[in-house]
Amino acid sequence: MTCSCAPALAALAAEVAVLRREVAELRGERPADGEALATTIFEAIGERAFSARELIEHAGFAPSKRLAAAVGHLSPRSLGRLLASAARKPTSGYIVESASSDAAGRIWCVRRVL
Repeated sequence: MTCSCAPALAALAAEVAVLRREVAELRGERPADGEALATTIFEAIGERAFSARELIEHAGFAPSKRLAAAVGHLSPRSLGRLLASAARKPTSGYIVESASSDAAGRIWCVRRVL
């Protein structure tokens, strides 16, 4: 038997994560953990696959100022390490996954979890 309230709880958790990030942004804080980063990435690009370098490049011209604030100061290697530390740990309704790898490194995606 499944709980019919699961989608509502997931939506509420995602909304709380957004509000926490907005408060942190107003305080001038940058997302430094995988949880905040996963939410920011998902809001900017959804479930599309990306490399750390591609995400940093995308942040430079994306309409999302949050994405630029979250990853603009990181090198591809440090972003990759942060993503690796957050991988497979569902938080606030999202999970970071290593989808594959290529010559440039890992290919990542962020998925919504209920």
